[in-house]
Amino acid sequence: MLWRSGQRAKQAGLSLPDIRAFLAAGNPAVRKDVLRRNHGALRARMAALRSALDLLEAGLNCSHEDVTTCPNYRSQLAELVEVGGRS
Repeated sequence: MLWRSGQRAKQAGLSLPDIRAFLAAGNPAVRKDVLRRNHGALRARMAALRSALDLLEAGLNCSHEDVTTCPNYRSQLAELVEVGGRS
């Protein structure tokens, strides 16, 4: 049962040290803390991936011959770079 829990935790993106801490914790509150910490990190990664995907889709759907000359695409790219620099 523990092996399966560890496998599921890895699929959920938990690091090996966090999986170890989760499985070794005798206190349910400690397990919740591990999950909370990873939940926030995963949401941040998902938001970054969503922004990157949106940028790619904007480039693919752009009607300009050269996407690098499109003001809308360039604006989105600048915004993505700015947000990435603040993280």
